[in-house]
Amino acid sequence: MKLHSPRFEKSLRRGVKQAVRSSPELKKEHRKAKGAVRRQMQAAWFFRIFFAGWMGFAVWGVISVTNHPASGLAIISLWNFFMLSVSVQNLLTLLYKATDLPALGLLPISEPEIFRWEMQKFYRKYALSSLFDQIVGFGAMAICLHLSYGQWVLAMMLAVASWTMLLALALFCAARLPRLKYQMVISSFYLLGFIVLIAHKVIGDVLVKFLDSIAPGLNLILPTGWVPSLFQLMSPGGEWMLVVLIIPIVFFISTIKNSLELLRSRLVYTEQEQPEASDQVPGVDLDEHDPDDAPILPANVGVTAIEEIIQSRQFLFQMSPQGWFEKRLWDWFNTREKALAEFAFPTGIHITKPWKLILRNFVIMVLAGYAFSKVSVTIEFWTFGIGLFITFCQCLAQILGNGSAFRVMFNSGVNIPIYAGYPISFNELSGMLFKAAVIQLPLFMVYTMACALLSTYFTGWILSTGIIFGFKIGLFIFSGRFITTALAFSACTNDSTRFRLRTVALIPIFLGSFCLYLGLGGAGLFVPNALVAWLLWFAAIIDAYILFRIYGWFYHANRFDLMSFPRR
Repeated sequence: MKLHSPRFEKSLRRGVKQAVRSSPELKKEHRKAKGAVRRQMQAAWFFRIFFAGWMGFAVWGVISVTNHPASGLAIISLWNFFMLSVSVQNLLTLLYKATDLPALGLLPISEPEIFRWEMQKFYRKYALSSLFDQIVGFGAMAICLHLSYGQWVLAMMLAVASWTMLLALALFCAARLPRLKYQMVISSFYLLGFIVLIAHKVIGDVLVKFLDSIAPGLNLILPTGWVPSLFQLMSPGGEWMLVVLIIPIVFFISTIKNSLELLRSRLVYTEQEQPEASDQVPGVDLDEHDPDDAPILPANVGVTAIEEIIQSRQFLFQMSPQGWFEKRLWDWFNTREKALAEFAFPTGIHITKPWKLILRNFVIMVLAGYAFSKVSVTIEFWTFGIGLFITFCQCLAQILGNGSAFRVMFNSGVNIPIYAGYPISFNELSGMLFKAAVIQLPLFMVYTMACALLSTYFTGWILSTGIIFGFKIGLFIFSGRFITTALAFSACTNDSTRFRLRTVALIPIFLGSFCLYLGLGGAGLFVPNALVAWLLWFAAIIDAYILFRIYGWFYHANRFDLMSFPRR
């Protein structure tokens, strides 16, 4: 679509080209920017093709082992579920948080045109690439099952239908379920992928057998598996009852228009006029009083009261933590770390209440799984699987949370992390975040060992083996805090956006250390020799710490610029 007059755009492009040709400096900048964009696009397409090929290879490998089409279709269903979360998150970002929205809001352009513009970007950058995934996945199914030419055509039609269903679900979730934790789903799939990558020789057969046993139910439970399930109608022993799935498929596809209208109705540019806020007097919490009562303070205090607050140093009043773990953490912080905690967690650090919620969900999952075990083993597996997935995501959010410490502000065409505007160092901020994570380590270790003990019920492991495995995997995941903290700082800098000597040195070191961390950790969990396994496990934790320190050295040496260009 055109955001302005085509004649104006044509003349503007011609004028820009003439200005660039007449200036050697502009020519140099143009070649530099064009090369950076080209390299970025090439890298994006390379990784996109790589991941799609990996998914097709997984479909082919699972069918080769199980000889069941439903197992291969389960891979496509899970992949589509992952892409659904990615698509919803990207769609919400493009529509309501895109970097070009402030500029477009100042132009004489209607809101429907801005909406169509952002939706076109979504279709080009994300939606079309997911169509390639469907073609690869269904193509791998067709190759494994040696389909005829006519069946190939039907398989490609199902690929297009699956892509349409994925798009309809993305629009449906973005319009009606925008507050779901899609990032937690994405992070969990990434973690699962890394675990499978480093330990596929040890747990590969178990995972394939487990997937083969739950594949039919998985394809029916996940909405992203309804269209792939129709593929089984082409097999000789296909269940024709699956035709019923066409009804919910048509329903969700029919909601596309309504979902677009809902998303469009929320894209409104109005000048927000906030009433004048009352002065916040340190040490006084107005929220604790009954709103029906008369206010205990005037809306705005006078000059004399302000001078008294400053002279008495009352304005330095700090937050009062609630909960046993919060109080222990607050006592552990020094004065500087308390100030950093108020900066990173403006609403306070919450530990006790979230972990009570995790405990409640875990207990409900165990009781429900035990109750369903009397009815059906399949339902029991699904109950435990869904419960563990939800509680594990909640635990990761607690252990790896950074609050608002790395929130990025878009200013003058660049992204600037909010901490860059304050005298906050790498060691200070990371040290405060580590303490906030360490205080929760006992709770996380209890959770991982409880999960390991629960797994002994299904795997037949010895009780002591389950406890040791839970202890190892708990500390191994926790040590990833070193890596995630370095990545949080890295996301706010330009350390990997330009091809320079420091980038050539940093990226191989970082990727090599990260792969070594995963390899040592996986070996430390599954190597039969106990002594060697403990040494490898300990080496993985040391490797994560060294990786954190290496990035800190680069950071303190001022090798990075804290102003980074938005990634396209």
